[in-house]
Amino acid sequence: QDGWPLLASKTQRIDLKNIKPKKDCRYCVRKALSAQCSVLKNDFGGFYKLWRMAAGIKRLWIPSEKNFWALINAFGKNCYCITIDDLAGAVVLVHQKIAYYYYAACLPAGKPLYLPYQVVWECMKEAKKRGCKIWDWEGIYDERWPNKGWRGFTHFKKSFGGYEVSFPGSFTRWFWRYRRGFWSHNWRSFCRCIWNRSGKSGRLTQEFAVWQIRAGWKTG
Repeated sequence: QDGWPLLASKTQRIDLKNIKPKKDCRYCVRKALSAQCSVLKNDFGGFYKLWRMAAGIKRLWIPSEKNFWALINAFGKNCYCITIDDLAGAVVLVHQKIAYYYYAACLPAGKPLYLPYQVVWECMKEAKKRGCKIWDWEGIYDERWPNKGWRGFTHFKKSFGGYEVSFPGSFTRWFWRYRRGFWSHNWRSFCRCIWNRSGKSGRLTQEFAVWQIRAGWKTG
């Protein structure tokens, strides 16, 4: 099992038509709203500066500004950002009426004001305006492959309610010995499997990318 999967093996999703935050979450949102901080939409440059400062405090890696803007430009109108008083913010990607909580940051001064809760609340409202039906948190703590560092933000994400969605996980299998005919045989079997599942003659679908990331096939 890979220690750094490209996709989280478990996530939390929320039906945006039926948001049921827990009691502590409702309290935090009310406290944040009572502070009457200024909310700014689509200030991507301001968010990146905030994100870089927050990551520097925690010594976390973030992509370069060039790669960040490449992502924003690639999604275009299907991407939006919420920042509050240059203290907290988040970037959300939209695809097929699902809003993905992709990047987020908060400076120490914003945490006593519960700004991360308000950021998510504002992002969810914007997602509903855009016609999204599902909110996806893009990863939570998975007991199958525990990572203690994920417990804190998992509590935060689950406080907004919703339901869990599990995936097979991320695995890599290494082959060291070469056997005559081994690779050609397995490659033919792999292509034949995708061909049968895709239902489109001579065309490999996006499942090829999924196969590289996860051990199991998509169902349905």
